[in-house]
Amino acid sequence: MAFTQDQAFELLCNARNNGRQPHAMLFTGSTHAGTHKLALRLAAALNGAKADSLESLQHPYCRVLRPGSKIRTISIDTVRSVEPFLALRAEDGATKLVIIDEADRLMPEAANAFLKTLEEPPPQTLIILITEIPNALLPTILSRCIRIDLRETQPGVRLSTVQKL
Repeated sequence: MAFTQDQAFELLCNARNNGRQPHAMLFTGSTHAGTHKLALRLAAALNGAKADSLESLQHPYCRVLRPGSKIRTISIDTVRSVEPFLALRAEDGATKLVIIDEADRLMPEAANAFLKTLEEPPPQTLIILITEIPNALLPTILSRCIRIDLRETQPGVRLSTVQKL
């Protein structure tokens, strides 16, 4: 079942308020469906982090990983760069948030290295993976995340990044 961004946000807030927030979530859908906005809304709700985009998100308890280099992949070095951040203890009530944009771009060795974090997440941690192509992720990653499929609220046909190629 696909949700609107507002419906998903309400469900996730209710889960948190009831002590049932998952440690890892997978947001699927296009940016037009609100995957980035939902991640930003959660960052604001969890830690008061305010930003207009993932690129401008700056907060001591938030990290955003995205593809880099000419081949647009997420390397093992990029994944390992957040391990020291996740090892830190957050203040009471704060949540360490890692957002992986275009998670389908994780290189195989990066995805495998990240599995340990997904299997045994540090306390006070929330990991959000965002992708338009969930089937490109390893099945072991998919099985460790609560999947939230977002649908667009605006009528009309939009092409995904893959369809535009």
